[in-house]
Amino acid sequence: MRAQSVLAIGTIALILLSSAVFSQADILSSGAIAAKSDMALAKNAIAEMESAEFNTTRVKDLYQTTQQLFDAQVAYEKSNGTASYEAVAEKSQEIVRIKNLAFQISDELNALRDVLEDRKKEIDITEPMELYTSAKADLDAERYEGAKEKISQAYSRITEIEAGTTTSRVLTEASKTVFQRARESWKEILIAAIIIVIAFSFGFDRIWIYYKKIQMERLTLEKKIIEDLLERTQNDYFNKGKLSETGYHIKIKKYGELIRDINRQLPLIREEIEERRGILGKKARKRD
Repeated sequence: MRAQSVLAIGTIALILLSSAVFSQADILSSGAIAAKSDMALAKNAIAEMESAEFNTTRVKDLYQTTQQLFDAQVAYEKSNGTASYEAVAEKSQEIVRIKNLAFQISDELNALRDVLEDRKKEIDITEPMELYTSAKADLDAERYEGAKEKISQAYSRITEIEAGTTTSRVLTEASKTVFQRARESWKEILIAAIIIVIAFSFGFDRIWIYYKKIQMERLTLEKKIIEDLLERTQNDYFNKGKLSETGYHIKIKKYGELIRDINRQLPLIREEIEERRGILGKKARKRD
């Protein structure tokens, strides 16, 4: 009886010991558990992309590589090695980043399409439309970074074309007004032309200054037009919701560059005028 009890106790102890050894081999380290959690988020990101009908070849290939890295590190850890799951975490996070980028690009493309539709009656949208189409193809091919760059280029071209078209329109209208006035005041213009010829004979510098003043007036007009377009962009974004955040910042940046360029030119022209006036003053003193 005593021998049977000892045998039973020994058997139970052996089973418990074996179970403990087996459980210890299957328990994952905290690093492996964290990596597995990252992979679960990555897998969920892929499912979200599939649900939204994005192509997922790129992220699935990346996930497969991540799974292989994870399995290799777990095996190494079970053989008493020191495993590192850093690469697993990085690749899992990359999948989530790609998912977020895909949804962001999709939203930005929709916003760009609406902007093009809104502007097509006012400007020539051929170039921006080509960039939109190319960006959409990049989205379908999972080239999200390329799509983002082309969206940025499209907004830049829209901004440039808007500024150029509006400026040309205003200047054309101004030219028409001048032409109409010229028809009504041809005698005065003829007299002015004679005066200019005389002035040219005696003072080229004065003609040059007059030209530079016209150049300054044109730049000042362009600046006012761009400022009006900038104000319209702010209204479209903040009040009407017609622009995406990305589109808004791109357009604001471009308008800012155009205004800074004009602000850079104006003082230079003023300086040139003052220098030429100084030359005129010296010539006048010599004649005296």
